[in-house]
Amino acid sequence: MLFDQRITGITFPASDLVRQLPTANKELLQIVEGCFTPRISGNQPADDIVTRTRGYIRGQLGSGLCNLESCAQQLHIHLRNLQRELAKNGFTFKKLVLDMRMELARDHLRNSDMLLSDLTDMLGYDNQSAFSRAFNREHGVSPKQSREASRTKGDNN
Repeated sequence: MLFDQRITGITFPASDLVRQLPTANKELLQIVEGCFTPRISGNQPADDIVTRTRGYIRGQLGSGLCNLESCAQQLHIHLRNLQRELAKNGFTFKKLVLDMRMELARDHLRNSDMLLSDLTDMLGYDNQSAFSRAFNREHGVSPKQSREASRTKGDNN
């Protein structure tokens, strides 16, 4: 095992997948095969690529490792193929990152008292002003104004 690496994962020979174990649990095998077989075969549907890319982005936003190259590596797809599949579905990696950031930002501004500086870090922005500019560009208001507006609506309900 290697720690402090860019990507966390388990690597083992494919031959281990077919090795018979005397204490094998057939139900557990079905679950494991359901999780790993699509990744091994490489036959994922294109729309699943968008879902899987979103999942990767959500998990990596604040880590500093959220980039196209590491996403392709994590999803076991060539970088150019990932770009093509996203484009076929009307997306770019950059757009998916922005959409995820804005979705999480709106949710946290509405439903939590998280400090804007903490939210900035969680979303993977370099600084609070970069986050505020991006949020304002997308929503036409600052994060602070959005939070205040959602609280005002909540008070009126």
